[in-house]
Amino acid sequence: SRIVEIDDTQTPALDGLLEHLDEIEERDTVIALAEKRAELSDDVDLRVKLYKRCAELSQREPASVENAVHYLNLVVEDTPSDVGALSQLATLLEQLGQWNDVAARVAQVLELTDDAEEQRALQLQLVEINELYLGDPDEAIAQLQLALETDARNTGLIERLEALLRREKRWVELLQLLEDVRAETSDDNPTRINELD
Repeated sequence: SRIVEIDDTQTPALDGLLEHLDEIEERDTVIALAEKRAELSDDVDLRVKLYKRCAELSQREPASVENAVHYLNLVVEDTPSDVGALSQLATLLEQLGQWNDVAARVAQVLELTDDAEEQRALQLQLVEINELYLGDPDEAIAQLQLALETDARNTGLIERLEALLRREKRWVELLQLLEDVRAETSDDNPTRINELD
């Protein structure tokens, strides 16, 4: 501890302290030292590890969620394709009610995800965020349309998009959706389409 007080650039002393401090009793000290050690490091992997540790420790205190967000943002700056950090960041931002930031982080995870089911779940999460929290039905509609491009027969997606298009009185797009559904399923029952005539 005395070495760190004299010269906090002594990385071996910082490393030694970080190994021996009790994270529960000295949480704030561990966070401060880990942050300092990360700032002194040129090693991206070490910085990411230390910032993740700071974020994890910060999350243990409800009042420190903003600090955890800060550290996870530092992780994402170093490793923008860290899906785990992005997802964790989105969850914390949701707790803080920062919906624009949640949507941005979920969209980043969506771009990095190859799994079709995971993509659909993320698109539906974006639909809910845009529809319920951001009041942006246009973006919610766009996300549903994207989801349907990869899963054109998903009745849940179709019904949700249909309801949203009706609510927003976007009749031309609704007509196109119903025609696409009929063509895709070879459904000769034009009842829903005739309702729009």
